[in-house]
Amino acid sequence: MAATNAQAIKRNKMLYDSIEKRMKEFDEMAKASDLATAVNSIYSDKYKGITPEGNTLVGTEAAAAYIAENCQEMTAKIDEVNGDGEYAYCRGTFKTAKGGGKYITVWKREADEALHVYNECWNYSK
Repeated sequence: MAATNAQAIKRNKMLYDSIEKRMKEFDEMAKASDLATAVNSIYSDKYKGITPEGNTLVGTEAAAAYIAENCQEMTAKIDEVNGDGEYAYCRGTFKTAKGGGKYITVWKREADEALHVYNECWNYSK
């Protein structure tokens, strides 16, 4: 059992590092005023997200439009990452110009072998 736990810890650390790198790539592209490229690079073309308002976003175009309108000056912190390598979930907190909150993101490894944002939901904390 100890070997299984050690393997899981190592795998989750690798997933954490990979997701952290992808999030930094997104931030760099978005700060360079290239939001569409950032979203298309990091988000899955099968993306679905649930907004704090309860709306469902489908696809990268919807994600980019929502981010452009609602997520100015966003910073995110990763609190936890778990997964099996093909899928990973990431839980954390964020801050935007509108306020801060919590998020859960499901990442999926796709044909290019990179992890992409597949599903996500978030809320604003009061």
